[in-house]
Amino acid sequence: MDSSYSGSVTLSPTSDTSTSNRGNLNNKSYRNLEKDEQRALENLRKYEDIVIKQADKGSGVVVMDKTRYVAEAMRQLGDIGVYVTLDRDPTVDMIKKANNKVKKAHVDGCISDTTLEYLLVDSTAKAGRFYLLPKVHKRGCPGRPVISGCNTPTEKISEFVDFHLKSLVPIIPSFVKDTNDFLHKLNNIDTLPENAILVVIDVVGLYPHIPHDEGLYAIRHALNRRQYQEVPTNLIVELAELVLKNNNFEFNGNHYLQTLGTAIGTKMAPAYANLFMDRLERTLISEARVKPFLWLRYIDDIFMVWTGSEGELNEFLSFINEKHGTIKFTWSWSKERVNFLDVQVFNNGGKIETDLYVKPTDKHQYLFYTSCHPRRCKQSIPYAQALRLRRICSTNSAFDKRANELTTYLIARGYRERFVRNQIRKAKSVTREEALTSRPQRSNTRVPMVVTYHPGLPNIGAILKELQPLLHCSDKCRKAVKDIPMMAFRRPKNLANYLVHAKLKPANAENTPLGTVKCGDRRCLVCEFLKTGDSFTSKGTNKSYTINFELNCNSSNVVYLLTCKVCDIQYVGSTSTKFRLRFNNHKSRIKAHTRMSSDEKLRDDLIYQHFHSLGHNGLEDLSVQLIDRVDYEKDLLDKEGQWAYRLKCIKPHGLNENDFFFSQNRSTRCRKS
Repeated sequence: MDSSYSGSVTLSPTSDTSTSNRGNLNNKSYRNLEKDEQRALENLRKYEDIVIKQADKGSGVVVMDKTRYVAEAMRQLGDIGVYVTLDRDPTVDMIKKANNKVKKAHVDGCISDTTLEYLLVDSTAKAGRFYLLPKVHKRGCPGRPVISGCNTPTEKISEFVDFHLKSLVPIIPSFVKDTNDFLHKLNNIDTLPENAILVVIDVVGLYPHIPHDEGLYAIRHALNRRQYQEVPTNLIVELAELVLKNNNFEFNGNHYLQTLGTAIGTKMAPAYANLFMDRLERTLISEARVKPFLWLRYIDDIFMVWTGSEGELNEFLSFINEKHGTIKFTWSWSKERVNFLDVQVFNNGGKIETDLYVKPTDKHQYLFYTSCHPRRCKQSIPYAQALRLRRICSTNSAFDKRANELTTYLIARGYRERFVRNQIRKAKSVTREEALTSRPQRSNTRVPMVVTYHPGLPNIGAILKELQPLLHCSDKCRKAVKDIPMMAFRRPKNLANYLVHAKLKPANAENTPLGTVKCGDRRCLVCEFLKTGDSFTSKGTNKSYTINFELNCNSSNVVYLLTCKVCDIQYVGSTSTKFRLRFNNHKSRIKAHTRMSSDEKLRDDLIYQHFHSLGHNGLEDLSVQLIDRVDYEKDLLDKEGQWAYRLKCIKPHGLNENDFFFSQNRSTRCRKS
């Protein structure tokens, strides 16, 4: 899997681009939070005695007492068969172990140069973050344990393993891809046998209870059946083992290691669990005295049709529940109706009928029509949801009932009733057979231009179309961008981004000073240039902004603001490494400018020219402040670009050059920083 990084482009609102679309560049936009709501949000973020999480199922939001949340987490982490407590953070060791493994694979000729570069772990990797998703639909509201794998040492290795495993999952005989696939499989059954019993089975805690040896054996067996094996089976299995056995994480200031199963959160987990269950269910069914008529499975949820007696069914269920040491099941059955995924399945005299199933705790929180999303995104929701009902509901009466409920829910979320009903009529005009027919996915080779959505943006698609002939004036550009780039909007921050975090906020967080602070190391050569404080001001707009993080010379993945003390002109930069390393590079470049020839000085970056221009004394005139931070390196350049434009730091107003974000390769800049 030779992966390449596809970065996004930050659009300059002052670029000399389109003529017909220029009028849109100053589109007015308005806050969708009132001042009182904004203050309430800020106050809510400061609450230390609650934890806010998305419900495990049902689209609800759960506000929990922090003490209860921590108690539930500690109850689960106290299972010594699954987790062990560590006396320190082993992430540095995990990074070395991961890099040694992928380097050896490269030396052995198992992976390409590109794959090696993609899989190598950066020094900024950190431990996973353990959190719970409250299961409000279950008694006692237990939590589903999730370990965030973002920016962990095994994140990309897990992605690599998943790439090679996931193509093996659809060929599993019992595999159910989604609701649509499940309905297709039910439609293949003309008539249920007489006295058929409908059964649903749930695997209890599948992910954290898969023994490593059995899981690795299952994926090895599946990988050996591949037609093409450019990447050796042994390597994929070894990398999967690396992911499983180096799954360290942090919770509430303590460090842990998961020793059994796979974490919910690592990318390879679903495919790994599917292949393990395929191996296990084949064994269970082959050894059972009486076998099921139909056995379908969506990861850990099983739908079964039983044609034996009730006594034989109980015997079968007891057998599969006692056969394995760590994998256990719960079940329910009925001759008339069961619920599987979001479908109610009925046995109507041997004929299968289906209707929508909604958990009683579902809050039906469809996207508000006033939300900051593209209009076409919101307008597509009523039809898409109605078409979903058309697929699931096998009778028109069931569809009409669910469509009326959908109308009520959408009106409550700000959608116009007339528009909703028109979209429902449009969906009803589609036959159920047509709705269930999967459309072949069209391949798209157009380069995506990813932009964070904002209602004030111009019609970027039209601008790109208008400017395409200019690109094609150059042979190189024509080859690089053959077609008009495809616009793709990234969701802006929502309330969840402000209020919901994987990492539990420390109890003493309210005493942690926010803003730029000095590192306190007496040997530090950066602190003397550091402007401390919890806010910063744009000299170009005179607007001030609050710093929402504690940042110092040793912080990484940060955006910083350089200011000339003589003329107040500013420059925005970013670095994925420790800030002191990046700033020392700036210092060296400013000093080196004096030793350059006249021609070299003219070609030097604007920022270094400036501090040796008339009336300036190099480093004496420089101050710096750290202003923002991102969790993931891939978001760093976007954040830098946003601040450069917002603070008006683009030449001629500032020291960032106009083509700064367009002319330099994003991944190269991140590595240089």
